[in-house]
Formats: sequence, structure tokens, C-alpha cells
Amino acid sequence: MTNKSWGRGVGVAAGISLITQFMFVPYYPVWAIPVMTLDLLIIFALTRFHVAIDGR
Repeated sequence: MTNKSWGRGVGVAAGISLITQFMFVPYYPVWAIPVMTLDLLIIFALTRFHVAIDGR
């Protein structure tokens, strides 16, 4: 997904969601913390750098 335009959109949406979840932590911590974790996992997956290992 890292080289796709919709993958960048998902990353931006996850970043915005992560920031807005901080406002909900005092009111809905059981919901906000797992959503924040999911957003961080999405951002981590999109920003990983894959190194290709050539077997030759």
C-alpha cells in the first residue's frame, strides 16, 4: 500500500484519527486507546522500509 495513492490517503486519515482520539481519552478511554493503537499500527505499516535481499 505504500506506493499507492489510496495508501497515502489511508495514512493521512489514520494520522488525523490518531490526533483526534486524544480528545476522547478522558471520556471514552476503553474505545479511544484501542483505536489509537490501530492508527499507530496503520501508520507503522505504511512507513516501513522494505529492503529487498537478492539471492545471487
